[in-house]
Amino acid sequence: MNILSKGESIKLLIGDLFLFTFSLWLTLLIRYGETPDYFLFYTHLLPFSTLFIVWILIFHINSLYDKHTATFKSKLPTLIVRAQIVNVAIAALFFFTIPYFGITPKTNLIIYLVVSSLLIIIWRTQLVNYIKITRKENVLLLGIGKELKELYTEMNSNDHRNTNSVIIIDVEENPEVDLNSLLTKNNITTIIADGAHEKVRSILVKLFHQKNPTITLLEFTDIYEEIFERTPLSSVNYRLLFKTNRARRYVYLFVKRLFDIIGSIIITFTLLFLAPILWILMKFEDGGGLFIKQERIGQYTKPIGVYKFRTMLYNDRESSTWIHEKTRANKITRIGAFLRKTSIDELPQCINLFKGDMTLIGPRSDILGLGSRLSAEIKYYNARYKVKPGISGWAQVKQQYTKGNISPQSIDESYLRLAYDFYYIKHQSILLDFSIALRTVKTLLSRLI
Repeated sequence: MNILSKGESIKLLIGDLFLFTFSLWLTLLIRYGETPDYFLFYTHLLPFSTLFIVWILIFHINSLYDKHTATFKSKLPTLIVRAQIVNVAIAALFFFTIPYFGITPKTNLIIYLVVSSLLIIIWRTQLVNYIKITRKENVLLLGIGKELKELYTEMNSNDHRNTNSVIIIDVEENPEVDLNSLLTKNNITTIIADGAHEKVRSILVKLFHQKNPTITLLEFTDIYEEIFERTPLSSVNYRLLFKTNRARRYVYLFVKRLFDIIGSIIITFTLLFLAPILWILMKFEDGGGLFIKQERIGQYTKPIGVYKFRTMLYNDRESSTWIHEKTRANKITRIGAFLRKTSIDELPQCINLFKGDMTLIGPRSDILGLGSRLSAEIKYYNARYKVKPGISGWAQVKQQYTKGNISPQSIDESYLRLAYDFYYIKHQSILLDFSIALRTVKTLLSRLI
């Protein structure tokens, strides 16, 4: 049994593909006033099938297959329409540049935008809940701390999960809980237990002696990660973080390094174009230099020199402070604010990419002083340096920071970022890196528009 039902994403994907196809048929019916014959439909379906693959990718970039998509119904119409506008623009460009297919469906694309958007909005907000993939379960959450309560709140408030009821037992608050009585009284079919804690394990031992075959036992960490896409820090230990498939990891690191080199070359050409323009603008604003070099923490806590475009009046090489703690003497320049907002200030890190100090996708690097401050205050913080720091990463595309900031500005925000970093370290793959890259592009474009 899977509380989240991974089939939910597959259900959405199959439904979207069906509606993409049906919308095309309906568009031809509206456009020509009669039921489209086989030849007309097939002539359009052949090129559109290629576009369907691209459109699904655009939906993914717009988070329409994320685990929380069904939760936030109010945002779905906006997300869908925005994605569909992009899809139709791609289709128009596709048919304009590839006339091989012999169709130029200008009017059809406009009709298709309206029809498909309406159908998918109805499907996603109304019809999807009537298609059940798995039976509903009665769930008991067994563990300790605020992350247990976070999971309870999420599962209990979201009627799209495969649960009838969710009961929570914090074993620190209820150490003498009668588990067997609780299971019988509430007809519990699934237990999600945080086995990282001794008190939880001692309670589960009693359950195992009962040999109840109707109870499904799931690990708290697995479910928490599946829902929130971050690792619960209360369950973290070094053994958990450093489990890895060596053979697969070597292949992954080789492919990752290859893309880093290609990326560094592409970014270098962009840098050569922008650098002269930015140098002139900075000279006009404050007369300062173009680049800075910061001492940052690299893989295995090794210090590395990271290159960036200057965004402040002077360089805090080893600062232990966040931006909001800076003195008035060292403020962000007007050009610097734009560079930070668009992440253009990160482009000189192509030097670090080429050298191998950094990677395109990985946990964000810390300035030396700030990293030391965080490692002293947050348990297991240094474990994030197991992998190379990245220009973009899972936390950067998933975490919502304080308004106006694009990085953590407090211990609490850094604590949450660490949860996302650990998730990335545990689940590294080419597909996850590719997903992060796509989301990064979306994030950068959203800052410009």
